[in-house]
Amino acid sequence: MNAAQSQDLRKLNIQFEAYGADDPDFKKELIVLMLDNIKELCEAVCQSFDWKNAAVFETAAHKVKSTLNLLNDQEFNNCIQDLKEIFDITDEAAIKRKMNEFSELSDGIIRSLEYEVRLLRTG
Repeated sequence: MNAAQSQDLRKLNIQFEAYGADDPDFKKELIVLMLDNIKELCEAVCQSFDWKNAAVFETAAHKVKSTLNLLNDQEFNNCIQDLKEIFDITDEAAIKRKMNEFSELSDGIIRSLEYEVRLLRTG
């Protein structure tokens, strides 16, 4: 990995050891599930905005709560909480700003998780 790629990664605070991650296959499966959850949450953000329905995002955030707990990323969790609250207001510009922040955070998390999977495949 070059320097530019390493700057795109977000530090992960996942305590894999606590979840039996000394087993590389289990760790890989766990990361893939987490990736799916984050991507589902990303889709829900867009749907909530397009459909003007905050419940779509709130339901998805509740569904992926275990992944959010595993990630242990306070900035990401705060952004999610802000989105839950901001979807109820009508200030479209504020919603878009928060959606952009969410997108940047989630993209960094996804890249980092995908990097972890690549390491497991080559290691």
